[in-house]
Amino acid sequence: MPRVISATEAKKRLRQVMSWVSEKGEEVVIQVYDRPKAVVVSYEACEEFRRLREEARRREALRRLEALALWMALAVWETYRLLQREYT
Repeated sequence: MPRVISATEAKKRLRQVMSWVSEKGEEVVIQVYDRPKAVVVSYEACEEFRRLREEARRREALRRLEALALWMALAVWETYRLLQREYT
């Protein structure tokens, strides 16, 4: 469970927040008017998140390309069949 602190408290205790995150591996949720606005995580956790997000983006791009390739193959096949009917 991540720690939750106010933005005012985070400003006052920035060094301690950084210690919780970098040394203890904790996550710190920063709230403004009792609503979560940001999360402080370690650099390593941030890099892992970026890596996972990039992997997901690439998987989605590949899925779209495969769908487009299938659509194009079907269009070519249909065009071939229409031309074949027309010239036979």
